[in-house]
Amino acid sequence: MSLGLIESIDVLNRRLLEYYGRFENGEQNWKLFWSEDFLEKKLCNETENGILLLTPEIRTVKKVNYIQNKYVLTKLVAVPERNRAELLGAKTSYEPMWTFEDLAKNPIIPDWGGIKAIIDTALENFLNAKHKAPEQMPEFMHQTEEARRDRVEKIMEQFYGNESSITDSLALDSGVGYGVRKRNDWLH
Repeated sequence: MSLGLIESIDVLNRRLLEYYGRFENGEQNWKLFWSEDFLEKKLCNETENGILLLTPEIRTVKKVNYIQNKYVLTKLVAVPERNRAELLGAKTSYEPMWTFEDLAKNPIIPDWGGIKAIIDTALENFLNAKHKAPEQMPEFMHQTEEARRDRVEKIMEQFYGNESSITDSLALDSGVGYGVRKRNDWLH
């Protein structure tokens, strides 16, 4: 959280609308919700206790029951055709993109700087995901004698780079040294 002024969630949601606009259906692209108020109407086949119903019923349920008492940054996305029946024909849905919590899972207050950084990073990743990385020929395909020798040298360096007669003697307990050696690996 920044040391600046704490803005209300309404102000942050208005700012999200100004900066990141609306989806093609007119709804806001990005929105902040309090997890306990993040609800959706859904066609349910069972009760909250898991008992199967004879006929499905429409219920308002928590969208993210695995997040409690925290702010959630969401993105409006198109609902795939196969999932629309469960969401009563809804063509869009707000999906969680970020939960405002610290490393110890304690809730934190969202601030504009953090929100903007999260969204800008996500948008950049969405854009980059559409571009295919340039293909490179795998190293083992370079079958020249020199390429094979370089590859073998790299492997040998990785496995045996720190080997010498001194380190081997110390590791095998055949070396002579001064002082008391405190070693516990013989217990394992």
